Amino acid sequence: ATGFSVADKVYDGSRLAQVSGGSLSGLVGTESLGVDAAGSFDTKDAGTKKRVSVTVALANGNNGGLASNYRLEGLAGGLEAFASITPRPISPANLNIVTREYDGTRSASLVPGASLSGLAEGEDLVVRLVGGQFDTPNAGINKPVTGDLTIADGSRGLASNYQLSTSDVASMRGSITPRQLSV
Repeated sequence: ATGFSVADKVYDGSRLAQVSGGSLSGLVGTESLGVDAAGSFDTKDAGTKKRVSVTVALANGNNGGLASNYRLEGLAGGLEAFASITPRPISPANLNIVTREYDGTRSASLVPGASLSGLAEGEDLVVRLVGGQFDTPNAGINKPVTGDLTIADGSRGLASNYQLSTSDVASMRGSITPRQLSV
């Protein structure tokens, strides 16, 4: 059996690899056989030139081709191939800036509970606002916020398996309330 190829894929949380192609030589007369190939990446995590184990099985074909009349030569351990798993694109969701009291600084932070859309099923990550700053330190409502969004490993997910579609927080806004004074 020759000519198998394994397709690159976007991270999906599984080790499943898509195998295609494959041809047989040495069949008798006009007999044909089916070839079933299945592949498995060495790990489910994103990476380039990852090892893929391919198993091959024969299936009955046409013109009297019976799988039981043939054996695959040299495939006792299966085939080995290489393919890549690229990081999965994800987008931020439910991003809100903490409303805080005036303290003379421009510091801004995310409300806990920010989430990401597009994660593989059952996985989670942490979203952080790095260098979050209000436009001015003065009190105000609906003030622009700048900074960079980053992702970090969650309890059930690795940040390296994902690509944040945007780290831009240009559309984020928050409020600084006037400071309470006592008389």
